[in-house]
Amino acid sequence: MKKIYLSFALVVSIVTALSAQTVTPWALSPTNSYSFTSWDPNSAGGTYPPSMLFKQYTTGSTEPVVTADPTETWRCVYNATVRCYITGKGDSGVVFRNAGGSLNAAQCNNGGITGKQVGAALLTLSTTNCQSVNVSFKAGTLIQTDSTQVYEMVLQGRTDSATASAWTDIAGGLYSTSGVAAGTIQSFSNIVLPSSFNNLPIVQLRWRIYNFDDASGGGTRPAILLDDINVTADLFTGISYTANDKVILSVYPNPASDNISFNKAISGKMLDVSGREVVSFQNAMNVSLAGISTGIYTLHSTTGEVVKVSVK
Repeated sequence: MKKIYLSFALVVSIVTALSAQTVTPWALSPTNSYSFTSWDPNSAGGTYPPSMLFKQYTTGSTEPVVTADPTETWRCVYNATVRCYITGKGDSGVVFRNAGGSLNAAQCNNGGITGKQVGAALLTLSTTNCQSVNVSFKAGTLIQTDSTQVYEMVLQGRTDSATASAWTDIAGGLYSTSGVAAGTIQSFSNIVLPSSFNNLPIVQLRWRIYNFDDASGGGTRPAILLDDINVTADLFTGISYTANDKVILSVYPNPASDNISFNKAISGKMLDVSGREVVSFQNAMNVSLAGISTGIYTLHSTTGEVVKVSVK
């Protein structure tokens, strides 16, 4: 896994925007996917990965239940191992854990603000000129000592950044600690966002952590890991498909160099910018790109789906 390095200008823009709890949206495109693979435990409180914020709940004593909403920005250290914490795990991503106690103001980079019940990872994107937005990530249980404490992490989305806007659960993006052992890691891939998330100036995704079935807060809570977030997209063509029409065609990786794969078997062809056919395929789940030059191509399925493919 590769580490993420923040430029000075990006750090400044992120920290400056904290008062409004916003960040510069990541300009998603077929050639500019989003990737989060690492977070340094020595990162200063009040700094965040590109286009992301970590969030906490507004109280330090109430257990975060299914209906709770983490709206306050986390500004504390990233190397705590006791109380409620969001801790960097280097190349293994970031871990969230709640407890009976909270971090104090001395551990937080904002006068008087203390660490509270965590929270969420909140990612802001621009999907302008994009469609078929595809999300993958890993979630896991780093610590599990009390089977009665079931926590969940759910992927949610909304199509603006307004505080009052409703969040929608994204199908296929739920992780639960129920019945799993410490060290369990689960991969989530090929989660295609609804077509309503296409071609918009603001799209927000969050991975929200909450206690599923015990508002009392007794016992020891699990520590939940989030890692290897990857968001890709195709070039917007104006042709959108919903689950009510058919299974949405997803092409990945995109951009690609050696081959491309599909989330369902399709027949069709790829055309270059002049309309010349460069490859055709029948009932395929993947296609080799051997011999195809770098550039932008259009994939046409025999059922009418059209996806832009970038070959690098």
